[in-house]
Amino acid sequence: MGRRRADAIDLACRDWAQVRRRLLGLDDPQMRGATAAEFVGAIRSTLGERRDLHAGARSSGRVEQHYPEVYTGTALDVHRAYRAMRLELRDILDVHYVARAPVADKAEALAMSSARYWQRLGVAKSFVEGWLAQI
Repeated sequence: MGRRRADAIDLACRDWAQVRRRLLGLDDPQMRGATAAEFVGAIRSTLGERRDLHAGARSSGRVEQHYPEVYTGTALDVHRAYRAMRLELRDILDVHYVARAPVADKAEALAMSSARYWQRLGVAKSFVEGWLAQI
């Protein structure tokens, strides 16, 4: 199967993913060549650490200062859609656009078939498209 042509939603999601990779620290040279499972683990680990910090589960004895995320323009609009969607759709959006790995590896990391992966990605893209249409 050949490469699919990028549409406007793909381009908007790629802009969002570029910012998201930077914010999650996944643009680190160590992550280049990582498998999809390693990306999923890194994303979940980073998000878990953020959750723990905000829930007060850990304290370093000093004031923790967190700067706001720096999504702007279309990336901000996609991020707002991402925050509003169900967890299953967030996972597919994260893995498809943020992780740099072959689709077969991404589907395997999410424990689903390639057909299910593409179907769920279509639903996630439709959600983002609907969100962008209403603003």
